Amino acid sequence: MSELREKHKSIIEGYYYACCPHCKTTLVHGKNGTDTFIKCSKCGNFLHVEIKDDTVLVERKNS
Repeated sequence: MSELREKHKSIIEGYYYACCPHCKTTLVHGKNGTDTFIKCSKCGNFLHVEIKDDTVLVERKNS
């Protein structure tokens, strides 16, 4: 059983979740190098999501 847990950890290691700063809905699951624009399905805001150097940055898109 312990071996399966360790195997699972290695699969998801390095992945991060980005959430909407306004309504807290999960937007995307990604890893370092992710740089995208996404529309929140709950509140409709357009957001810029960047995952870089183990840091998740979510900002509202300037129009």
